[in-house]
Amino acid sequence: MVAGWLMPVLIGLSILLLGRSFYILYVQRRGNRVSTIVTWLSAFFVAGYWTWRLVGGAPVEWFMTCVSYVS
Repeated sequence: MVAGWLMPVLIGLSILLLGRSFYILYVQRRGNRVSTIVTWLSAFFVAGYWTWRLVGGAPVEWFMTCVSYVS
């Protein structure tokens, strides 16, 4: 039950923190080669993980719950 509302919060938090790290790297021009590599690896990991979770079994229940609220 908790995972139903917690998953969108965690996805949003992931996007927010990754956006902040890219902002610091490319807009503020702070960071070095290691921080750039870590940021890109984190972005690929997060995108892969959330894609895997959203395609898997448990998130389908979350999606169906959201659809039932809209209908």
